[in-house]
Amino acid sequence: MSPNPLRIGLIGAGGIAGAHVAGYKRNPDTVVFAAVADPVTANAEARAAGTGAIVYADYNQMIAEADIDAVDICLPHHLHKDAIVAAARAGKHVLCEKPLCLNADEAVEVSAAVAASGVTVMCAHNQLFLPAVAEAKRLLEAGLLGQVYEVRTTDSFFNDFTPESMGWRADARTSGGGELIDTGYHPAYLLLHLAGGVPTEAVAMLSRHRLAFMEGEDSANVLVRFDNGVVGTIVTSWAYEPAANTERFSVVGELGSMHSDGRSLSYRLRGADAVTVEFDEVHEFAAEVEHFADSIRNGTRPIHTHKEGIEVLGMILAAYESARTGAFVPVIRAEDTPLPEEAPGSRCSPTCRSGYARGPAVEPRGPAVEPRGRSCASSTIVEGSASGFSMRSSRRSIAVSPSAKASWATVVTPGLTIVIQRASSNETMLISLGMRMPRSPAARQAPSASRLFAANSAVGGSRRAKAFTAACRAASTLQPAETTSEGSTSMPASSSDRWYPANRSLPVVQPVSSMSSAMRRWPRPTR
Repeated sequence: MSPNPLRIGLIGAGGIAGAHVAGYKRNPDTVVFAAVADPVTANAEARAAGTGAIVYADYNQMIAEADIDAVDICLPHHLHKDAIVAAARAGKHVLCEKPLCLNADEAVEVSAAVAASGVTVMCAHNQLFLPAVAEAKRLLEAGLLGQVYEVRTTDSFFNDFTPESMGWRADARTSGGGELIDTGYHPAYLLLHLAGGVPTEAVAMLSRHRLAFMEGEDSANVLVRFDNGVVGTIVTSWAYEPAANTERFSVVGELGSMHSDGRSLSYRLRGADAVTVEFDEVHEFAAEVEHFADSIRNGTRPIHTHKEGIEVLGMILAAYESARTGAFVPVIRAEDTPLPEEAPGSRCSPTCRSGYARGPAVEPRGPAVEPRGRSCASSTIVEGSASGFSMRSSRRSIAVSPSAKASWATVVTPGLTIVIQRASSNETMLISLGMRMPRSPAARQAPSASRLFAANSAVGGSRRAKAFTAACRAASTLQPAETTSEGSTSMPASSSDRWYPANRSLPVVQPVSSMSSAMRRWPRPTR
């Protein structure tokens, strides 16, 4: 362990910052509260009082000038992303209050900044440091309940907000929504932690029971399905106190169940007596700060990084979309927000906001792996080594990625290069795949030479849903099109003409060895 304590600069001196400063003071051997930045000087000075922390009005100046190793972000929700990116670009580690950011565009920027800088980001999910939660996680990982079927988490209280006291939380543009993306973030990350899987889809009902002046909801009920089969339930509200016997969390598995009020943990295996364990109270924020400092000093992974932060955000965004549409909504995942790779001469910025593969994975031919590629508003290029592929959708594009486990760093034979071009003039999504596949049982239907596969689908009306459905259908019915000597493609005349428009010439896409060469072979996107 490094003998030097972690020097932290606090960004934002509002209400929650007081709990963080208390956490610093309880860890004098591992943390130095070195600086604080807030545009309200009186607030910053109040937090710094008696600590020796230097006060700044601008966090960018603090990041540039202060002798700090890390920042602790305690800003209003809509300011989190910019502060994370600024700190990461300056090489400062980040502890960030909930939520990590507010939408998929911001998640892309955060992921890109973190990947490019190599800094550590920890989400300030303080309830994970409750002893009852830590013990429950240990018991679940030890297999106490066998296969887990169901997890429920709750966090509700009677909030006495008024229009005057609610401040920026009353506006969805600054809060990101309502209660669900605020207090509801706690049961959401607790659910993720205990479920032990990756969230895949969510459905929700939102309510405004009492705080009618809010723009967003004051209560939420959310169901989440995970890839390991767990079904999770979130109940959260500012409108009411929960019933007296409401648990903080509960878990049901094949061998029994457990529940907790946050201070104790009880479990009962089928056919056995119940066991209850009581825990001493802890200062959650002190434990959180200590864990963050130890992670940086020891080079270990924090309990929840930006990856988990994005998955929690994905659950909440899916819940909001579900409440709007009344449908089950896929959850964005951390691997759906990769680092955009810069190619020579490209006009897209390193943090292109148009979106790469921010939607769900649909897996007609095997599990998806993390894509690496580049996206802009009109085209997406993805590379990998695999013989199958899966689909990923977003609001502006559909990405196709290999499904087999393979290296993304190098594309060799057998290889795969995929280009997706959206012709904005007629709202058509064109999916072109250049493949070179091995002769093997897994690829026995594949041509032995490089071929072009193409599919067209109209993207009108509900663009995202129709495009995604059409692309998945096309992927399952693709047929080879012969490549002419001139480099265009002759489409087969058959019942599949709905996917192969007559008299349409397409560029031939060949397997390539690098992202930059892939982009040189494909027309530059137009803005």
